Amino acid sequence: MNMDRWLQGLFLVFIIAVAGSFGLVTADEPASSGATIYVNGTGGADFTSIQAAIDNASAGDTIVVQAGVYRESLVVAKALNLTGDGASSTIVDGGQQGHVIAIRASGVLVSGLTFRNSSQTWRHAGLLIQGNHTRISGCSATGNYNGIHVNCTHHVYLDNCTLTDNQNDDLSITCSSNVTVEGCTSRLSPSGVVAAESRNVTVSRCTISDHHMSGIFANASNHLTVQHCIIGNNSRGLRFYATSSSLITGCEFSHNSYGIFLEADSSQSVIYGNNFIDNVHQAEDECVNTWDDGSSGNYWSDFDEPSEGAWDNDTDGIIDHPYLVSGDGNQDRYPLAQPLDLYPPVTEVSVTGPTGDGGWYTGPANVTLTAVDNDSAVDHTYYSLDGSGWEEYTASFTISTEGPHRLDFYSTDVEGNAEPVKTVMVNIDTQPPEITCYLEPAAPDGDSGWYTGNVEVTLVAWDNASTIQSIQYRLNQDTWMDYTGYFIITEEGNHTFSYSATDAAGHRVTKSTRIKIDKTAPAVNLTPPATDYVKGTVAVNWTATDTVDPGLDGSITLDLVQGNHSTTLATGLNSTGTYLWNTQAHPDGTYQLRITATDEAGNTGTNTSLSFILDNTPPAVIIDQPRGGEVLGGDYKTLRIFWNATDTVDSNLDGTIWISYSSDNGETWVDMVKGASNSGEFTYGIQAWDNGNYRLRINATDDAGNTGSAVSANFTIDKDPPTVEITNPDPGYLYINLLGRDIIPPIPISFIPRPLGFLPTTVVIGQVTVTASASDEFSDISRVEIRAGDTTQVFDTTPYRFEWIPAIGMGECTVVATARDLAGNTATDTLTGIFCINI
Repeated sequence: MNMDRWLQGLFLVFIIAVAGSFGLVTADEPASSGATIYVNGTGGADFTSIQAAIDNASAGDTIVVQAGVYRESLVVAKALNLTGDGASSTIVDGGQQGHVIAIRASGVLVSGLTFRNSSQTWRHAGLLIQGNHTRISGCSATGNYNGIHVNCTHHVYLDNCTLTDNQNDDLSITCSSNVTVEGCTSRLSPSGVVAAESRNVTVSRCTISDHHMSGIFANASNHLTVQHCIIGNNSRGLRFYATSSSLITGCEFSHNSYGIFLEADSSQSVIYGNNFIDNVHQAEDECVNTWDDGSSGNYWSDFDEPSEGAWDNDTDGIIDHPYLVSGDGNQDRYPLAQPLDLYPPVTEVSVTGPTGDGGWYTGPANVTLTAVDNDSAVDHTYYSLDGSGWEEYTASFTISTEGPHRLDFYSTDVEGNAEPVKTVMVNIDTQPPEITCYLEPAAPDGDSGWYTGNVEVTLVAWDNASTIQSIQYRLNQDTWMDYTGYFIITEEGNHTFSYSATDAAGHRVTKSTRIKIDKTAPAVNLTPPATDYVKGTVAVNWTATDTVDPGLDGSITLDLVQGNHSTTLATGLNSTGTYLWNTQAHPDGTYQLRITATDEAGNTGTNTSLSFILDNTPPAVIIDQPRGGEVLGGDYKTLRIFWNATDTVDSNLDGTIWISYSSDNGETWVDMVKGASNSGEFTYGIQAWDNGNYRLRINATDDAGNTGSAVSANFTIDKDPPTVEITNPDPGYLYINLLGRDIIPPIPISFIPRPLGFLPTTVVIGQVTVTASASDEFSDISRVEIRAGDTTQVFDTTPYRFEWIPAIGMGECTVVATARDLAGNTATDTLTGIFCINI
């Protein structure tokens, strides 16, 4: 009867403790409502550094750290969920540089990580917790000074963690309250769980062993609960120093130097329902504590046989005599005759379904839970999916929704033992990932979908269920390459760019796109006119090639360039050809020829010739002298030639002047001078020229070879004198004219006596009309001068006549007629022996 009541009480305490601990989980476990950020140290995720992910995250985000060793020290100063792929594969190594992870914010969840190799100095830890409402789940701490240090913090929950091989304490709790440690293992460090100046610390369902100091040590603390723990092979299994008002129940202390050691006023605690097995000293209590609950106490392996004085005469499971606890007179009034069943059932999980890579299921997963208990019977099995409420397991069930699912489960036996909560991940991913290719420039900057420069490629992949395991790409048929970050395609050509993403479940998606790159303009060769001066029709030759675009036919343009202005001569030409250019359609000037080739991408290659002079206009020649009508040869023994020769392009016509003459009205020409300077003046002797009419031609040739000429009107060469004759008075006649009247007609003087001392040829009494005639074979008479006695008359035109009144008196007179032709030739006719009488 007493045993039944004890078991009922123990079970009630257990249920309250379990409910309280899970209530703590429900109240304190951070809830993820933000974004999910992935970290992979080798690339292919959002970040390669955990701290970088933390720095870029917002409160409420989840950071998923994929398997690998991350050599960094972390500071978490915001409410985040930091979860790894599992403590065995996801390791944060602090490199002995301070704390490995320091939590300095409330509401942080850390799971599935190993933190190792903190600084080996005082107070440094693999994990430092200085934030309220923190949960650490499924983690491992090893090789640190302190494994985990909870410092001045409240409402902390640690579950299913493994703490081992640390230099000081596996778990150090200082100045903190409401700390729960559940389902953890602590081994091979100087001390396991150490609480100092703390309260309301619960250590439940933990295995604590192989510490050369204490498995659990509490100093200056109160209201500790140690329940359902296996504590063995330690120097002191549990040691309280100045620690009071605590509960120790449902534990097994075995093979320790001291199972329990209570000292320094560690009083008012209750210790019952525990197994003390084969400890060197089962218990040492130097204070005042209670070792039973009023009806049942503990099992003592050194007090369970009659030979040891342990009798159960009424066979109620309670030894009839108390067990004396060493120390200060404490005793267990109701020692148990048989060891308690303190070992919970063991639950195994079986998950079946179509499998992919990395433990992922590619379809619905069927879950079967199987529990066994070696000492008693399994009572209940419970499970919780993704943090939902606990449900009793009755039959296999199926998980169908995509994503990683956390399955928590445990079983209880009929003795009230509850195994630590176990957790497995059931990851379901039925769909391939998504992948997007971002190009920079975002759109082709050339024509026809071509890029004219390098292309920057960024690949972004995501999966709604699992994580991205790898991103790969290749260009054309090259080998697939792992994507580690944005890269640049520099190779020209029309490429097929393929890219793929593989998720953690092994689903692979592959896409491709065309990336056409042509950075190089066509190469153009131009064969311009071979001379500096161009005229007439000119053949322009060219060739154009392109390393990427072989089809340049129809893309060639030929332009005539003058300064900043250009005129298209032809377009749509083939890549190689000849263009016959009629230059006469364009004004004279200085030009260049430009050939332009445009490839499909819009790249433009040009070749521009050297400057040349387009000159289709001959020089302008004006003959100022002779103008025509001139007569030369008398006074003018030389021909003076004046001209003006100019050219709109060629300012220097020196050496190009060519002067010729023609005596047959231009039928034939005789050169006078060639290659003369353009002085505008030339003198030429004409003594050897025959009489006659002549024309003069002057040619001027510019540098382009254009020849301009001018031909003068006719001019005359006259080297012979004119013919002149005095036609009146005639010799041998008598002329009588008195008072302006002829008295008698002229009569021959041969009938007149000649009393004079000379023989006159002509006799003039009074006045007489003097006339002359003049003519020239090649030119005209320019003037006639008649001198009669002392009187001279000059005539420019006919008639050459005047009335001559000789001087008063009588005497011999002479009449002289001189004629001058236009060439300056002169001739004279003289009439002498004229006897003049004027009284």
